[in-house]
Amino acid sequence: MGGYRKVTLFKYTRPALIAVLLASSVARAGDPQLAKDIEALRNSLPLKDGARPTLTLRLADVLFDIGVDQSGNALATDKEKAASNALRAKTVALYEEALKGTQYHPGATGALAYKIEFQLARLYTEQGKVDAANTLWKKLYAQEELKDLRREAALRLAEYYEKQKSQAALKEADKYYLTAIELCGESDVCAYGHYRRAWLLREAGDLQGAISELQVALFDSKGQPREEAVRDLIVFSAGEPGTDGEKGLLLVEKLADKLARPSLYLDLAEAYYSVGNRVAGTRALEHVNQRTPSMAHQVRLLEELYGLRQWDKFRLVLDQVANTPVPETIDPKTEKTLRRLSVQLDGERATRAQYAPEFKSVVLLYLRLFPKDKDRFKMIEGWLASETDPAAKMKKIEEWVGNPALALTDAEEIKLREIRLALAGKAKDSAIVEAESGKLASIVKDPGRVREYKFINALAMKEAGRADEAYAQLQTWAQPDSVQDPWTFRGGLLMVDILVDQKRNTEIAKVAGNWVDSALVNSAAKAAKEKKVWDEGLKHLAAVREEARFEAAVGLGENPEALATFQTYCLAGKFLPKSCDNARVLAVKLKDQKAILAMLKHLNQTSELASEYEAAGFFAESAEIQQKALNAKSSDAEYLKVALLFELGGRFTDRNDLLVEVTKRMKQRKSAGEHEDIIYATLMDAKLLGPEALELPWSESNRLRLANSLELEGKGSARTRKELLASTKAAGVAWSRFVLEELAKQDAAQRKIGFYGRNGQKKFKDRLASITALDNGSVKYFAGADAKTRARIAVLLTKAYTDFSKEILNSPLPGELSPEMLAEVQASLTAMAAPFQAKAADYEKLAREQMASISVVSERAALEALLLPDADLGLIAKVEEAPKTPLVAPSSDEPMKKALAVLHEDPASVTALKEIKAFYESQGKERLASYFQGRILQSGGAN
Repeated sequence: MGGYRKVTLFKYTRPALIAVLLASSVARAGDPQLAKDIEALRNSLPLKDGARPTLTLRLADVLFDIGVDQSGNALATDKEKAASNALRAKTVALYEEALKGTQYHPGATGALAYKIEFQLARLYTEQGKVDAANTLWKKLYAQEELKDLRREAALRLAEYYEKQKSQAALKEADKYYLTAIELCGESDVCAYGHYRRAWLLREAGDLQGAISELQVALFDSKGQPREEAVRDLIVFSAGEPGTDGEKGLLLVEKLADKLARPSLYLDLAEAYYSVGNRVAGTRALEHVNQRTPSMAHQVRLLEELYGLRQWDKFRLVLDQVANTPVPETIDPKTEKTLRRLSVQLDGERATRAQYAPEFKSVVLLYLRLFPKDKDRFKMIEGWLASETDPAAKMKKIEEWVGNPALALTDAEEIKLREIRLALAGKAKDSAIVEAESGKLASIVKDPGRVREYKFINALAMKEAGRADEAYAQLQTWAQPDSVQDPWTFRGGLLMVDILVDQKRNTEIAKVAGNWVDSALVNSAAKAAKEKKVWDEGLKHLAAVREEARFEAAVGLGENPEALATFQTYCLAGKFLPKSCDNARVLAVKLKDQKAILAMLKHLNQTSELASEYEAAGFFAESAEIQQKALNAKSSDAEYLKVALLFELGGRFTDRNDLLVEVTKRMKQRKSAGEHEDIIYATLMDAKLLGPEALELPWSESNRLRLANSLELEGKGSARTRKELLASTKAAGVAWSRFVLEELAKQDAAQRKIGFYGRNGQKKFKDRLASITALDNGSVKYFAGADAKTRARIAVLLTKAYTDFSKEILNSPLPGELSPEMLAEVQASLTAMAAPFQAKAADYEKLAREQMASISVVSERAALEALLLPDADLGLIAKVEEAPKTPLVAPSSDEPMKKALAVLHEDPASVTALKEIKAFYESQGKERLASYFQGRILQSGGAN
């Protein structure tokens, strides 16, 4: 009930009570039946009976013990708690009666009174009557007759004041704890007093004093360690500010040796970590690992040493843990720590490559400890990403795929083997390429990928000098009547290449012919998205077949001598047409453009000759041939193509003659046709667009472009002005200038209409009609105008309505008006001007919206200046042509000439095409540059 052991305080001597006292021996302490018996006996006696005080006190003691037993029931119901409270109140009443006495019996005195007060103080504490309890505790503390009670009172008072937390209260509590310690004798109270005093000193800020007290409180009277004191001694030692852990280790070392409990070192380390002292915690943990090495300690140390950036120690522990046997069971914390450390080191090595070895070692440790973890493959990928040595990667992958403990999925094994295969390919290690491609062919499920790896496997065999073995392997799956895909086709090409290497010409012709003539192969080639492999491959097979036949006859290969031989036969009319065909094919393969052109001339293949001339950069020669084919049925595109070639060849007169012919053809039509824009651009570049060109059947947009251009070139006329003003859509600077000039004239006209004086009302209506006509007239052009022109129109209308409203407000008034009439007239003028002020505000807002869309700051600022009150109205219609950025002419056309010379020899040279394209771009001749851009794209080259 009070937290202390049961105490039998009283002895009974009256003979009449012997039976009761025997019944209430210690063996029956706390017995409810005993309490009933005593109470029944007590109540049966007269009030004056001398045994009543003794029985009252005995009953109080028994009820007290019953209450102590009940107080330990943490699961008591509300009813049981209420009964316990009632029992406690009854016990208090009995003790108070025994202490104070009755009208028939005096109260207790001396030692007996102290003992009753001791019990009452305990009961008051239980009832929450702290003040009443403390009054009795202080009284018991003040007496010196019963030292046990004084010691207990001192402890109770010390505990009370300790809870108050104030400095004064802590000081008071310390006084009482010292008294309890003085009176403790050999009992466990000594250790308890020192223990509580340690906490009190800690609260007061005296950590060293607290540690000293705990050292005294470590053992009970029997010499057994008090666990709470041991625990708190470690916690207090760890809380010492600024410590590096050495002092705490020395303290714990003595205690650990005495108790034979090395686990205290780990407790100290955890205590340091809990208060945030990672330096001391890591030092303690290092000591733990030295005494009892374990995987858990070492992994924890790795993370802490990484956090402290103690890399030398980190590497030592990393070496240690790598050699530590894997325990049968691993703490989940170890797995989480190691995973977290790997993530941290991965980030470290990403920015500091020198830490990649540490990351890789941690990954390998993780894989050794947790080979079946769900993230094991991510760890593997991280290791591979951090390793820079291809040989090391290949070796490690070999270990992983051969390690059943990793339990790699098929997909994971395939990915690793593919990586190893790619690395081996770059390293030209045909042995590994062969081994991995063979393994991959056996484990991948997709048939297409199986064929891919079989092809790589055969190629590796061939490169290793085992061509016959490779050929035998290819024969099992790469056949023209097999399922066709790029890998099957490449297999066939490889078979033919092996035969070519071995110069087995008869078999070459047969095998290559089977592939070239196969319906399955040709069908697959037509359906393929990536046609380059098929087209080039089939072309290669066809050429090889012919070469094999020819080589069987003449014994020559693909070299200039063979070309010379084929040309000789062709020109001599022998082995036709194959001799000529082979000569041309071989000339192409050897990129002998002169030979190609010679053969085409000999064969009179003018169309192909023209194409080859064009491809080789002999543009004028190609144009001459193509011009001869032009006739009345030829399209504009054909005329333009030939004109373009003449232009590229520098024959501008011939170009212009063709363009004049194009314009004559246009005059005979109602429209310019589908190539109108190209015709326009070409004529413009040739400077063949004069005023007479307006008669051509242009579309509206091009007719307006032409009119605008003529105006800007100073070749304008009434016709061009009429054409431009007739359009409600923007058609260039001249169009904007004319539109704004027209609107400016209307604005000037409406401003001239004054409305003061005689017929003022009619004049005002005329003025209003004129400004409304200006407004309506601007609508016609506004929607189709560009942002700059729309801004100027809006500014013009803003000014018009602003000035109109000012004229209204500034109307002259008769001088003889009374103040009342003057105010009335001014209010009328204000109301009359309001709609026009609103109009001005709306147009100003519209003008600013248009200006906001103009990205060039200087242009936007110039337009915003027009809105200023003192801006010149004449500037609104002053639209200037934007200055053209001068083109930077190349210092020399030598690079272009050299590129053209390259093209003469190698028509497929993308580099030469790009050089020529760049030259024309630098000259501003985008139309000519686009021709070469088309050639580049057609050849498969990038921009």
